[in-house]
Amino acid sequence: MIETRKAHELDIVELTEDLPQYDLKRGARGAVVEVFDKPEEAYMLEFVDESGTSSVIADWVKPSQINNVSAAKAAFEQGWRLFEQGKHSEAEKYFRKAVALRPNEIKVLNNSLVNSLEVADVENRWKTGIKVFSFALRIDPAYETTRRNLAIAYFRRGIQQGLAKNHEQAVHLFQQALLADSSPELAEKVKKNLAVAYAAIAERFLTEGKLNEAAGMFEQAQLAGCLTAAVFNDYAITLVRLGRFDDAISAFERGLSHFSADETLQENLVNAQGAAEELRRAGTKYEGVLPAEIEYDFPDFQIEREQEYLVAA
Repeated sequence: MIETRKAHELDIVELTEDLPQYDLKRGARGAVVEVFDKPEEAYMLEFVDESGTSSVIADWVKPSQINNVSAAKAAFEQGWRLFEQGKHSEAEKYFRKAVALRPNEIKVLNNSLVNSLEVADVENRWKTGIKVFSFALRIDPAYETTRRNLAIAYFRRGIQQGLAKNHEQAVHLFQQALLADSSPELAEKVKKNLAVAYAAIAERFLTEGKLNEAAGMFEQAQLAGCLTAAVFNDYAITLVRLGRFDDAISAFERGLSHFSADETLQENLVNAQGAAEELRRAGTKYEGVLPAEIEYDFPDFQIEREQEYLVAA
């Protein structure tokens, strides 16, 4: 026979709503002292004050008015044991049961995961965070703190990959961070680093002579907010080498609108204008070269101390 009762005698439960007739508030915990089956399921509960000297008896409390703390705790503890053993599929079933019995258990799961990651080595902390918070979101996709922690894990892992020059992987991780949580505070920091990764990939393509790919990445970097003199200049140089002189001149001019005193942008704009004019007269193709004085000066990946995992209060 399938068990349908929400609680049994001696179980600890908590109220999901106020019971003003007993002066009891939502969240108050009591013990089940009697279970009624007829005419419908209901419970008699005993609530004892903090001093243990007085108690309140609430009778005929409906199943919808309580969460079973005892059963939720037992399910959570079993789920955690299985999770620590690496049996995630089995653990998920128990965590789902715990959250169904008491929705607040998703907060407990989030905080337990944060605590477990605090002792992980830095190199693997963010990679592991992606795995475990993705797991937690499967149990409750609507829980915002876990979603934010997943975004933080993607972001911090992206920083690691960027610093290791794995810029394509960094781009993927930053994009996943934005998908997980697009809240303005975090998104601004993610986008700054995403722009840096795009610019770094563009630089590599440019030095490898992959001009179309470089142009596309420089455009992505600018759209993402990487508006440095180097990005404007090197994007324009890429366009020159592709024979797109009008676009190149516009790119140099946009750069100078932001960095009017930049001598490299000024000189290269004059050179591009002159070369474009000569080509127009001669009707030949320009074979551009990178000026020797150009130095790539892309901003560093940014990380701030407050991007740690969040513990729900």
